[in-house]
Amino acid sequence: MQRTFDAINKNDLVIHANINKFVTRALESEPGFNEMTYDEQTTIMNRYADELTKPKVSAIAVEGEEPTDSLDEKRLEAQANLKGTVGGVQGILEIQSSVSKGITDRSAAIALLREIYGFSDVQAAAIIGNPKPIEEIATSDVSVSTSV
Repeated sequence: MQRTFDAINKNDLVIHANINKFVTRALESEPGFNEMTYDEQTTIMNRYADELTKPKVSAIAVEGEEPTDSLDEKRLEAQANLKGTVGGVQGILEIQSSVSKGITDRSAAIALLREIYGFSDVQAAAIIGNPKPIEEIATSDVSVSTSV
């Protein structure tokens, strides 16, 4: 949010930026909203602005405890979004390359794919495959034609 040098109240700015959403919400969830006084409507709008701007409390995972459903949903959504990006695919290719170079152990790569991308062990193993070490590829009898 841009600084307004205190020329405008924070809640007023939030209400202005979200007025359509706030009014729609109020009309749907506050009985008689359209017949309320200006002050009553303003109180509701300020409550909505407070809800939107209050600090978010994030849960910290404690070993041995199950994460909350909302965190699980957010994690699954983030993993699905990552899978569909160029950066996500590039990350998978880098993990495969790291295994081929011997930098990353195959089981560690599978664990990475499971944790970061949400793949099952079977899916992750299939993605990693059984890549040949780079040295084996370099010493194999591969001829490259340079004729045009």
